Amino acid sequence: MIRNSFITGVLIILAIVVIVLLYGGTALTAPYKSSGIKARLTGHGISDSLNIDLTIAAILRGNGEVEGSGDVHGVSLIPPNFKGRVVELVPPSANKDYWCVNLTLFNASEEFNGFNWLWFVKDLPSGDMLSFAGDYSLTCAAAGTPTQPFEAITRGGYNGFVK
Repeated sequence: MIRNSFITGVLIILAIVVIVLLYGGTALTAPYKSSGIKARLTGHGISDSLNIDLTIAAILRGNGEVEGSGDVHGVSLIPPNFKGRVVELVPPSANKDYWCVNLTLFNASEEFNGFNWLWFVKDLPSGDMLSFAGDYSLTCAAAGTPTQPFEAITRGGYNGFVK
């Protein structure tokens, strides 16, 4: 009986030590919560009218950090096929009914170093829409409006979440 109580006590203490080591004692603190997901946009869409196939996976954390990537195929773009890292994600607001996703290219030739594509996504129940803008050192904050009209996504779609 004493042996079973001793083993149970040791297991409880061991569990507490593992939890403290894994979470550093911060599992329930405010800074941990604030770095959680603030906004997310994911999906894959094809626009026949834009001749673009775009896959996006982007997360904006509560502490302002952005992570994610995009994969783009489209003969109407230069370069026509590329991958990019998400460096900015701006969710819809009272002034704008669309997302802005800033992709900086990472698999293009050197002439495109510093080139950014802004992808504007309307995540609508009636069907998603897509637009874009591209230039060197472009940001959603500085040029957060599309240069092209929004076109319908003919296949696929995007799912946005804002906390």
